[in-house]
Amino acid sequence: MRPSCRLGAVVAAACGKCIGTTPEEMLAEITRRSRFTAEEFQALATEQPIDVRGRHRRVRNMIENAENFIASLPGDAVGVIYMDGETPVQPDVKALDTYRRNPGAPSGLWPSSPEISRAMLERYGKPKN
Repeated sequence: MRPSCRLGAVVAAACGKCIGTTPEEMLAEITRRSRFTAEEFQALATEQPIDVRGRHRRVRNMIENAENFIASLPGDAVGVIYMDGETPVQPDVKALDTYRRNPGAPSGLWPSSPEISRAMLERYGKPKN
């Protein structure tokens, strides 16, 4: 199952919890902190070698997609996570009124549902006891 809520939507929504931060500032901070050397990856104890170049391309692509989404998002849509039923999604900015809006708040919680929990367990695996 592919995640339906991409980085751009998460960053834009997170600004509802981090009052005074713009999506552009938050994404710039993520970009700044997402730089690692091949040696840092090779030092990790992993079951299989990490494709550092492939990982870098994937992260760069995620950041570029987030930049494009944020640039197209109207100002009144910042600080809101959009829901398609019970699933958080990165909305089509031309059809924002077709989604349920869940505004962020400094003490608010991320929306949850059985579908989100199931997707997380499928993606990251069950915790090992």
